[in-house]
Amino acid sequence: MIAALLIAVVLIQGNEAKATGDNCGDDRITKCEKLYRTAEINKLGPFPTEKGLDRTCPDILKLAQCFEDFSNECKDKKEEMFGVYTFDVKFMRELCNKQSSLRYHYLKIAKCFDKVEIDLNECKDKGSNAYEHYVESTGYEDKTEFKYHQSCL
Repeated sequence: MIAALLIAVVLIQGNEAKATGDNCGDDRITKCEKLYRTAEINKLGPFPTEKGLDRTCPDILKLAQCFEDFSNECKDKKEEMFGVYTFDVKFMRELCNKQSSLRYHYLKIAKCFDKVEIDLNECKDKGSNAYEHYVESTGYEDKTEFKYHQSCL
C-alpha cells in the first residue's frame, strides 16, 4: 500500500513535462510527497498493524487529500499520471476508515504478510549466500557484476 504510493510519487517527480498552470507545477506535488516522509509514516512498514494505522492515518489522510486536491485541480494538465495514484487515495481512505470492510479483512491477515516477508528475506539471504559462495569458488572478482546478479535473487 505505502510502497504503491511511493512509486506514484517517484513517477510524478520523474515526469519531465511541466504543467502549464500556475498551481499545477511539480513543486506542488513535491509538497504532497513531503507529507509522505513524516517520521510516523516511515516507521509504519509495508504491512501496518491496527495500532500503526491508528497512529498514522491522520498523516495518511492529509497525504491523500493533498493528492486528491492536486488531481482535481490539475487533471487536465497532467493527465498521464493520475491513474497511477488515484486508486491509492481511495484505498487509503478505506484502510483508515475503522468501519470499512477492507480494513477489517486486512487486519485479520496482516500478520500473515509479516511472516511472508520474513520468509522471503530468509530465502533471499540464503540465495545471496549461495551465490556469493559460488562466485568466490570461481575466483571471479568483479563486484559490480556480483551486485547486479545478487539483486536478481
